[in-house]
Amino acid sequence: MTKFNAIIHVDAAVAFVACLGLLALPANAAVVGEVITMWDALAARHAVMSANNGGSLQHLICGGDLSHGGSPRYFVDSLTGDVYLLDGYLNSVLVASDEDCAETVVISSSPGMRFSNLPRWSHGGSRIAVYAESWDVTEDGLVKTSGIYVADVTRDGTGRPVGISSLHLVIPSPGEILVSWSGDDQRIAYAGAASNGGDGLQNDIWVLDLASGISINATNSPGFNEDHPAFSPVDDRIAFIRRVA
Repeated sequence: MTKFNAIIHVDAAVAFVACLGLLALPANAAVVGEVITMWDALAARHAVMSANNGGSLQHLICGGDLSHGGSPRYFVDSLTGDVYLLDGYLNSVLVASDEDCAETVVISSSPGMRFSNLPRWSHGGSRIAVYAESWDVTEDGLVKTSGIYVADVTRDGTGRPVGISSLHLVIPSPGEILVSWSGDDQRIAYAGAASNGGDGLQNDIWVLDLASGISINATNSPGFNEDHPAFSPVDDRIAFIRRVA
């Protein structure tokens, strides 16, 4: 099993600033050519952050030239659907857009689910990881199923994402958690509950091996809460935020 050396922010003020940065700019966004999506409130439309200039991020409104030498890239997001789920709120669907926002295509086919607006591409672009939730009525009442799902992405002959398949729950979680793909796309780092050494719980950084389905506690740090994991490019370290519990 790979041993991970942690990079930890221990100062509370520094950790708070770092936490905000990681929320706005996912850890793999600084890879040359990587694209993430953000909402531009002033323009009332989606914008993209593109790291196509030696790894430095640039803020560009949809419609700009982000073809990266004729090889278009796509980002995934979620939009509110038109089906009410059993909890009384509307579902949401996963969509894929090209970088100039010329076309947005619904790629999910699960009307009974509500997807997060923070899906994450695997580095190879063949899968996505996304938090989602659904509800069922059982003899015990209304039951919620939620957590991180992984799905294979189907593309057409031009490389455009047109659908997903093999959607399955890999990390059960009652609420949304941020995840990070390893560089080889074989593992996912995430923050999960663990014993705090007493009668309570805390968040530690866990790593899920997708092939075996086994998660290990990579930090096991009683007395601390940890979140926002990010694999290093060569997978030998994981950066994350740590706070005193």
